[in-house]
Amino acid sequence: MSDQNTNIIATYADRAGAELLAKFVTAAGIQCHVTASASPGVAGVNVCVPSDLVEAVTGVLDLTQVAQYDDPTSAEVVAGRLICEDVPCCLGGMATLEHFGFVGGLSGPYTISVPKTFLTEAKRILDEAPVSDSELTELALRTVPEADDRS
Repeated sequence: MSDQNTNIIATYADRAGAELLAKFVTAAGIQCHVTASASPGVAGVNVCVPSDLVEAVTGVLDLTQVAQYDDPTSAEVVAGRLICEDVPCCLGGMATLEHFGFVGGLSGPYTISVPKTFLTEAKRILDEAPVSDSELTELALRTVPEADDRS
């Protein structure tokens, strides 16, 4: 696929999110590829489709907002969790590109959207109660049993 006749449909800080979205788009029968960006900033991985298929991709994705945050870090953490759970998602908001190092400063809101077919799964993941500090402390301080104790 030539980069001259392609449009970027999403930009990510790492390959995992880009590859997951590209897999979803490709599974719908739309030619898609992941490229590394030469632009400055941390958003260095793009998902691209042929220019004449952008409308088709919009219909396939049918993005639905599932969360909104005032700060980019919270949005990125939640998006990372969805991606780890194999739920493709996109970060959005008026200043998302600013945060990634393109222009200007930081201002929210930052949104997370998922393809409509993943809406139920995304809501299930987002509704899970966070692990408490005491549970994290207990897990961190737990010692691995000695070989003799495991029998």
